[in-house]
Amino acid sequence: MHFDAAEGGFAPFGQEAHIYGHEGQRWTAEASEQWVRIEPSTGLFDSQQHIEVLIDHAGLGLGDYSATIS
Repeated sequence: MHFDAAEGGFAPFGQEAHIYGHEGQRWTAEASEQWVRIEPSTGLFDSQQHIEVLIDHAGLGLGDYSATIS
């Protein structure tokens, strides 16, 4: 995923990701950086599981940033 934000501007729109697993199995998603938010961050797999990844760019200076979701 790639997000762009302007200093002092609005946060970028969230992006949707699809995750897959055995139906009924519990899952948890975590981000390696605090400025990455995942909604929902836990749940049970169903036929089509979606998560939204959002970025809180407040407090980040200019530059490139990276994070891992696991």
